[in-house]
Amino acid sequence: MSFAILRTQKLKAGNIHGSSSHVTRSRETPNADPDRQHLNRTLIGEEMRPVDAILSRVAEITSLRNSAGGKKIRSDAVLAVEYILTASPEHFSGKSQKEIDDWAQHSVKFLQSRHGKNIVSAVLHLDEKTPHLHVYHVPESVDSYNRPTLSAKSFYGSRSLLADIQTNYAKHMQLFNPDLKRGITKSRARHKEIRTWYSEMQNLPSIKIPNLKTGMDVETPPRMITQDSREKWAKQQTRSLHERFIERVKTLKNRLTKALRAGQSWKREFEKEKARSSAYSKLVSDPTEIEKLIKDAQEAKITAIEALKVSHKASEIVSERDYYKTCTQDLEHRVSASERLLKTMCDAVGIKSDEVEEKASSVAKLWKRDVLEKNKNQRLNRS
Repeated sequence: MSFAILRTQKLKAGNIHGSSSHVTRSRETPNADPDRQHLNRTLIGEEMRPVDAILSRVAEITSLRNSAGGKKIRSDAVLAVEYILTASPEHFSGKSQKEIDDWAQHSVKFLQSRHGKNIVSAVLHLDEKTPHLHVYHVPESVDSYNRPTLSAKSFYGSRSLLADIQTNYAKHMQLFNPDLKRGITKSRARHKEIRTWYSEMQNLPSIKIPNLKTGMDVETPPRMITQDSREKWAKQQTRSLHERFIERVKTLKNRLTKALRAGQSWKREFEKEKARSSAYSKLVSDPTEIEKLIKDAQEAKITAIEALKVSHKASEIVSERDYYKTCTQDLEHRVSASERLLKTMCDAVGIKSDEVEEKASSVAKLWKRDVLEKNKNQRLNRS
């Protein structure tokens, strides 16, 4: 069900120009779409602006009053009453231009039947969300002496008069379309004037959009939001977010590629170092192995020293001095090599090299086999 809507606004000398500017779009109207402004049509008073039509008719009434000897019309008198005629938005959904024009003509006929030639201007607006009419009535009346005057009170001076206008308008529009109904009688709902709404919009605090860490910030929407401007703003922000999202994905993809390359390089270095240290892993994991190595090296060093002493003593009593000297030098060379090898290994695992020597046990065995046994046999032969 749709409602037939009728509202009135009294206009004095100080505000008819503002109303006229709004109707003719000679000033900025944030809730109107400039691209659809050409669709607006003037049904009455096509050759004049509403303000000019009002003042022209007021001048005629003033002239007639002066001719009849009446007093000057008060400066604060209501010069015109602006009607705004419309219907529920769903009523116009899917309607053709001709159907909307028929609705407008039928609405204007209602006011013309009541006020005749004093309906001086009627403009159909199609550039806003819901089609509507602005119709101006100059409230011509007569005073107690039957002289022409202006009296809005005669037409709109009480709630019952205004309620009757709305009721009669709804009945008139039902002849055009039975679906149009009258609004709820004595409803507490109140229409907010457009200038009041504009003022409130201007005084609203700024809308704060959270500063997202992703960099996907959204611009503050316009204060005056219409259907078209809301869709336009949404499309712009959607496109902007999409473009920034794609750029961010590309950046993250490049960072991921670099991170993978660095990770692979670090993995290769780790494997290389792991291979290098595998020789010492057993010693590091088991301290008893180090202690055993130190003990064996100390024993080997003692044995080597004793073997050297015996070697020198043996070289003095054997006749084949040169042969035994060569053996001794070879033995010393082996001991020296053993000490160097022991020092290198001890340094690798953190052991003091001056306390141990490696391979001493093998040197002692060589000594027993190559020197002592041979020397023993020679002494036996001599004896």
